[in-house]
Amino acid sequence: PPDGQLAWTRDVAALGDPLPARLLLGRLIARDRGAPGGAVGVREDLELEPLLDPFDLSVVVVEVEPGAVLPERATLGRLAEVAGDARRRRIDIGSRHGVRHGDRVVQDGVYVGELDVVGPYASELVWQPPRGQVLVLDGDDLVPCRPTTASWPAGWRPAPGQLVASGLPGAGGVLLGSVARVDDEGFEIEPATVRADRAVTVERR
Repeated sequence: PPDGQLAWTRDVAALGDPLPARLLLGRLIARDRGAPGGAVGVREDLELEPLLDPFDLSVVVVEVEPGAVLPERATLGRLAEVAGDARRRRIDIGSRHGVRHGDRVVQDGVYVGELDVVGPYASELVWQPPRGQVLVLDGDDLVPCRPTTASWPAGWRPAPGQLVASGLPGAGGVLLGSVARVDDEGFEIEPATVRADRAVTVERR
């Protein structure tokens, strides 16, 4: 096959293999190597090179048989305020509903928090930024960084009021809030407003 040709799986059902046909595997790449005496252009076998790095993908698709029962990965609940702590809330679901410590909670694309205390029928969540990079909306650009200054691009500094977003497995892109205080160590995120009269979704791990 020519260098650069795409490679797909074939139909192997006749061999008793359930692997689906026409799955894109990658691209065939011809590698040249040197030879004793300085010769070049000695062609090795073609190598299969993936088109995407699977470890960089946050969303994958799993093919199942029609009618297969899939495990439920999200649970709806209602919020209640916790007196004296603006970043902590109660939710009316617990371990009996399948949720666990560390599950993330979202509402209409807004990050609400992470389950911190889980009881049988109710839990508490705390708002804290997800670990890893966030995205700061600076004009028409999205700047990937962490809240600490060491991760900021050279010559760039966030401004109070700029929106901050992140990506979460299961929930996808979510709004975290906005840039609050900015100093020489980094910036703080002011949580986005959520509504107590609307349901929230717990993304179960």
